[in-house]
Amino acid sequence: MLGIFTNTGSTLKKTKQGHNLARSVIVAILVSLIVALAVSLFFILVTQITPAAYKPHISFSSIIAGLIIVFVATFLLQLFSGYLLMLIVNALTDKKSYFAGLTAIAYSGFVFAIGFLLAGVVRVISLYLLSSVVVLSVLISGFAALIVLMIFAPLSLAVLYRAIRELFDTDMITAFVAVGCLGTVVVVILLMLSSVVKMTPMYM
Repeated sequence: MLGIFTNTGSTLKKTKQGHNLARSVIVAILVSLIVALAVSLFFILVTQITPAAYKPHISFSSIIAGLIIVFVATFLLQLFSGYLLMLIVNALTDKKSYFAGLTAIAYSGFVFAIGFLLAGVVRVISLYLLSSVVVLSVLISGFAALIVLMIFAPLSLAVLYRAIRELFDTDMITAFVAVGCLGTVVVVILLMLSSVVKMTPMYM
């Protein structure tokens, strides 16, 4: 899997030749595990940043249940996104392959998941090293995490674009449009979720 960082084109071509859907599913599971692990770091951050008097009481069982939900949701989201990408590319080119769709999502997701995890690790380490100065530690750790995400997020998009080109055997413009269509869907979903979160307190 590390070949997706060092030799993206060769890795994607070998994956296309193998045409192993089970391997792509395993990668999607790995991505889900990494994301769940990264989210677990969030609880560590909350514990470190929040003053003792305001720390939320979260039981161990609740944390485990939450991580399981994150894992399952991330996995199902990848399966759905792979199917959606297949439909998008099929509408553009009449080329239909769920293997190509899921593989493109899982491999690009792997790149982002690694970056997401590293950002969490960097922030936790920064908080511990600068724990004596709370405000400074929060600012520096946040900035360091942002730099990591600024590296891996565009790299993930680049892998998605390259994967669409290689796995669906399309031209540059088609791959670009497909990424744009999928990105639009993601933005719309995030906006909808944000609206739901903002409206929830009104009905509680």
